[in-house]
Amino acid sequence: MERMTEFHNLLLVIITLIAVFVLLLLLYVMYRFSEKRNPTPSRTTHNTVLEVLWTTIPVIILVIIAIPSFKLLYYVDRVEDADMTIKERLSPASNSPAPAPAATGHQTACSRSSTTSNHRRTRRVMPTQNQQTPTDQGIRRQESA
Repeated sequence: MERMTEFHNLLLVIITLIAVFVLLLLLYVMYRFSEKRNPTPSRTTHNTVLEVLWTTIPVIILVIIAIPSFKLLYYVDRVEDADMTIKERLSPASNSPAPAPAATGHQTACSRSSTTSNHRRTRRVMPTQNQQTPTDQGIRRQESA
């Protein structure tokens, strides 16, 4: 969650800087090219330097946003500390598992690792708050006996 907050704060700074820059640029253009200050408008149609700048600057900004975004996406995709792990083998030909029975009341998160000789999919099952784990059920059975 801390990484998401840091990414949000980075985006907030970038968006604020862009908004302030655009506002200042708009105010400058309104003042500089008003009818009182510039009675005869210029007939300039192309400015290569300006066109290159307004193409490359947004690309640089998007790269600055994309790098931490992809790092965060990779970090969030990992599931840690699962209560139960279910492994199922994939057939190399179809690369898909046989349909598994639905695990009611469980949240599942899949992570897939692919190797050349063996295809496996690991599914980690995390019980919901109101459901007991098999370990809890076994402990309760032993206590009641």
